[in-house]
Amino acid sequence: MIKTWFITNNKTGCRFVVVDSRPESVEFYKRCRFDPYPVPKLGSKTELLYFDLMAYKSALDSEYS
Repeated sequence: MIKTWFITNNKTGCRFVVVDSRPESVEFYKRCRFDPYPVPKLGSKTELLYFDLMAYKSALDSEYS
């Protein structure tokens, strides 16, 4: 729901959703199609992941057009 809310009429001007995940939650975010952030956080116990809202909107637009 949050992904759709962010892309509807571009309410926020956001392009990416970024999370700083605990290790036990990483697989949840990957199942939700978040990708590992390109630059790893060295020495951190958490992992950055991101979701590209523009790609998501494009995929939805092409699916329903």
